Amino acid sequence: MKRIIVVAAAIAALSGCDKSKDASASQAGELGRGTFTYVCGTGADAQCNDNSDLALVDPATNFPPIALGATFSSSFKVNDAQDPSAVMSAVPDMLDSETVPKYLIAKKVGWVALLGMESAGGTRVSDLIHAKVEPLDHLEVAQSAPTGGGGADFKGKVTAPGIDVTITGSTPSTPVTQMFRVVPMTKDRKLLAGALPCQWTTSNEAVARITTDAGQNIITVELKPGDATLKAALGGLTVDVKVKVGS
Repeated sequence: MKRIIVVAAAIAALSGCDKSKDASASQAGELGRGTFTYVCGTGADAQCNDNSDLALVDPATNFPPIALGATFSSSFKVNDAQDPSAVMSAVPDMLDSETVPKYLIAKKVGWVALLGMESAGGTRVSDLIHAKVEPLDHLEVAQSAPTGGGGADFKGKVTAPGIDVTITGSTPSTPVTQMFRVVPMTKDRKLLAGALPCQWTTSNEAVARITTDAGQNIITVELKPGDATLKAALGGLTVDVKVKVGS
């Protein structure tokens, strides 16, 4: 189930100048004729997750900055309409809304307008809202509190660009479970939204075994005594998590 996040208007020129719950209500378009809503591209979108406790979403951010090269989506509904209408990019060279049906691809850095159409198949613009595409500078990692057996208490806080994790209380027969999340950031540490290709690997499966989809930005890892390094690759960058597990 896709997690939906709010879209908010950013003030800029129209062309390219220069299993969850919503974070808050949807944002009205700049012309006041409808509302826009940010929609996650895939499970690899760092702004979104099926479990709302895992979402690194600042309610004050509303429409998040989009990572260059990332895929995302947006819905638009005309005021008092029953069904959503189409959303198009005002500048296809910056934000491609044609290559992948129903999705937007951030192709160039800068501000760009999203156009809300009067109907799903319409050609007339009803309203607009702006989004900012920003370059990815580095990756950071968030971790959960370790638990025995299944599950983990993961509140989504970003801890560091790369973290060294020391865990005790694990035995070969009773491993500890922990979740890790890779988070794309700007140079000034703003979380970037949109789905980017992500891949986790482990240097030692006997110590740190990834038990969920290693192609998502959040993974669950089963930890047993020993040393291992988890590596996350996303958007052309990598980050390491060094894990030391004791009994």
